[in-house]
Amino acid sequence: MSSVISTDPGIDQLAQIAVKTAKELIDESAPNLKRYDKASRKRFTRLFVDPKAISVTVSLTDEVMRIASAKDAVRILRKAARDEVLQGLDCLIPLA
Repeated sequence: MSSVISTDPGIDQLAQIAVKTAKELIDESAPNLKRYDKASRKRFTRLFVDPKAISVTVSLTDEVMRIASAKDAVRILRKAARDEVLQGLDCLIPLA
């Protein structure tokens, strides 16, 4: 992006409060994390290491999760994953 989009300064404080509250909740829940929770968090984090993985993540959240048909959702997600070379998704989705 070449330019920054300005936001309403009236909500800036609200955003800071929301971020602070989210961090507090994450910190508070950390002692309760199970081993599989930590592994899942690592897999999810890997999706954002590779910039190309972001497009598949957007496809997953924006397109796939809104589709009522599981068959159509799988088709769209597989196509998105095939279109990108990813580090993170290979452990989540078996590509056929």
